[in-house]
Amino acid sequence: DNVYVEIFTEGRRYIQRKFLGQISEELPSQFVRIHRSYLVNMDRVSQLNKTFALIDGQRIPVSRKFKLEEA
Repeated sequence: DNVYVEIFTEGRRYIQRKFLGQISEELPSQFVRIHRSYLVNMDRVSQLNKTFALIDGQRIPVSRKFKLEEA
């Protein structure tokens, strides 16, 4: 939500007051931006195509702007 970022882990949800771009610069390379609103840990993705990534049964949209070459 604008300057607030929700971070979901296996056990908890965290809220940070930062831009998503700032957080992406602080994380290791397995964290990839797939949408203007989503950054995902590629180690957790069970399915990936041109429109969505599947993580623990949850569909995360993949935008055209951030389309992954592997998809």
